[in-house]
Parts: sequence; C-alpha cells; structure tokens
Amino acid sequence: MISIIVDGINICAKYKVTLESFEIGMPEPKLVTVEIPGRDGELDMSEALSGYINYGNRQVNLSIGITGDDKVSESKKQQVLVAVLGKRIKLQLSHLDGYFLGRCIFSSISREMAHHTLNLTFSCDPYRYFISETVQTITLTSTAKDIIFSNATMPVSPVLETSADATVKFKEKTYNLKKGTHRLGFVFMPGNNVLNVSGIGTLKVRYRKGVM
Repeated sequence: MISIIVDGINICAKYKVTLESFEIGMPEPKLVTVEIPGRDGELDMSEALSGYINYGNRQVNLSIGITGDDKVSESKKQQVLVAVLGKRIKLQLSHLDGYFLGRCIFSSISREMAHHTLNLTFSCDPYRYFISETVQTITLTSTAKDIIFSNATMPVSPVLETSADATVKFKEKTYNLKKGTHRLGFVFMPGNNVLNVSGIGTLKVRYRKGVM
C-alpha cells in the first residue's frame, strides 16, 4: 500500500486514511519563440537565457479514501486539509524516492454511504528532488586536480564552502575564492561535471539533485 508523506509525516498512518489513486503529471517545457519577418518558421529562443530548457509546474492529483461514520470522516478530512491546504510542503509517495515541493491548490470531497473521497491537487516544482544533498569534500593542494561531480536530470548551481584560499576552474572560467560560502552561478548539467581545484584547506561542494 502506497502512503502519503507530508513534511516527513505519514498522513495515511496518522489519520487512518488510504491513498486510493494518484496521478503525477509531467511539466511542460517553457518554449520561447520569435517570429522574424522574411524568415520561415519561428526562431526558438527557449535556451537562449540559461543555456538549457526550463519547465513549468507539474500537477500531482491524489484521491484519499476516508471511512467511518460522518463525524469521524469529517474529523479526518479536516485534519488532512489542515496539514496540506494552501501550504508549500514536501510531498512524498512511499513507492518513489525523493519528494515533490509544491502547494495544495484545490480540494473537493465526494460522499457515498460510509465512504468519503477527498480529492487534492498540488502545483509542484517540475523536478522530484532527492531527499539528501550530494556533498563532496576535497582536501586541496597547490597542485591543481580535476574532480568529477555526477548530476541527475535537473541543472543545479552548487554551493561551495572553502576553509581557506582556493582556486576553482569550471569550463574555462577561473574563480579565486577566500574562506567562506560561495554560489558562483555556474550550473552542473546532467551527467559528469568537472571542477579543476587547487589551494589550501578543504573545499566542500554540495547540491541537491532532481529528476523528472
């Protein structure tokens, strides 16, 4: 049986409700096209700004079964709605790794004898995020070395934490860093990404992966 987990709490177990059906939509790509007089078709500018395609939100629809007499069912319904309605939450389904991040934007309820069905719609970020961040710590030396970072589907800008002076090179651009936390703006794309690093102390690189 698949459970619904909201911000780390299994609401199926807590409120004694059942996930009867669900639908996870796919996000639509954000396409930017420009018509140019005298040119056939349209100019596709979808990747011009970031270098990769962006996506709109995805919808996740849940149908939750509630059993018991009207008083019990009404109480369960209210408890579930208080937990999700209008809030930006981490939504997990127990059969999937990771979580969706989104907001409950619609609810309805149907009644049939001693069975109620609560229908919820969530507007979520396009990617399903990994539970844990990827964290890699490198001991730096004066000799530069290449470090490979594997990424999933979602392009992501990593956070770099340096304990002392460090030099980081990514795709022909070099960054000279002091001690501290840095978000340099470059993006890890799906697959392997290489940082060339040198310096003293340590360099910690962390980022959260996401998949469709």
